[in-house]
Amino acid sequence: MDIRHTTKEFMTEFISIYREHPALWKTKSKEYVNRNLKNVGYDALIELYKKVDPDADRDLVSKKIQSLRGSFRKELKKFEKYRKSGAGLDEQYVPSLWYFDLLMFTRDQELPTDSIDNLSDSQLQSTPELCDGDNIDRMSQPRASDVEVDDPQADQNTSRD
Repeated sequence: MDIRHTTKEFMTEFISIYREHPALWKTKSKEYVNRNLKNVGYDALIELYKKVDPDADRDLVSKKIQSLRGSFRKELKKFEKYRKSGAGLDEQYVPSLWYFDLLMFTRDQELPTDSIDNLSDSQLQSTPELCDGDNIDRMSQPRASDVEVDDPQADQNTSRD
């Protein structure tokens, strides 16, 4: 059954049960790696989903979750982009997903974490070639002066001098 053919009440309950089982969505928790807890969560969602689709199984429920999360992720990116753009309060982005607020509990699972640079700003400024995209391939290849070559002809040429 297509998610668009279910009622808002049903999907609200589905999301509520999903939220009650962090083993299904909270990737950095101990519960997330516990298969038994995941099975309990999926079983609860399957039981609910069988009310609208008697053939519901774990695969179907998993795909519904992926669909919901994918739509939420797309909308969250728009929301965050608009928020960071410095738009005024009167120009706030209003998400088009009716269940956007219901899935906000997964927000910290969707947003990428800040990365840590390996190089300081002073190192980047002293080596501008690191910032040059054309030099990326050259940086990964050894320079001729860094490579020792065992060339018998080179040895013969040096011995003739």
